[in-house]
Amino acid sequence: MLRNFWKRKRNRSWTAVILAVVVAGFLLWRIIPNNEKSLIFEYDASALIQISEPTGQQLSSWSGLKVISGDERLTFSADLEAQLFTVTDKRNGLVWRSSPDTSKVKDLNELSRKIAASPILLSYTPNYREILTASLLNEQSSWKAFPIDQGLQLHYTIENLQLSFVVEMKLTDNGLEITIPDTGINETGTFGLASISVFPMFGAAKQGDSG
Repeated sequence: MLRNFWKRKRNRSWTAVILAVVVAGFLLWRIIPNNEKSLIFEYDASALIQISEPTGQQLSSWSGLKVISGDERLTFSADLEAQLFTVTDKRNGLVWRSSPDTSKVKDLNELSRKIAASPILLSYTPNYREILTASLLNEQSSWKAFPIDQGLQLHYTIENLQLSFVVEMKLTDNGLEITIPDTGINETGTFGLASISVFPMFGAAKQGDSG
């Protein structure tokens, strides 16, 4: 349904902002049969992406965009309560949002509105036979934030799925870099995490908008 409302913005200034997503899970697994009813998964623990050491204490949540970091070209801002993140190009004032502004869209139901606003979409399996999808803001979720060098470290928990993971966002010379550390992923219940998509609506705009 969202495809009826949003399109991707295209602008030459996109080349100035590179969204580098380093997604955990690109590991080479070696599957070894163990009898006939179970499998053993082996991996190289030294290759796991580790969680960064925070540079300070847990941050209190806030409403409204607040500048987190910046350089001579870009500014990274966040609204923790709304889970909105933006990158602003100082040279021309262009702003890229993690999710589109749906406040003026009248014919959009609440479910679709929350999906559009969610900075995280994930897929999971309840039985290792089927894959289901979920958005952060439509689930029983919570989060806490910590400062890291040039960015934020977000600890997300999806209570009803008993899944948790860490997302790190920071400015680099190449733009906004997003990392999902392997060591921050936890499955404490019967649900298995299949994939995590960060900022799936990054830079999206309503059909009819220029750009």
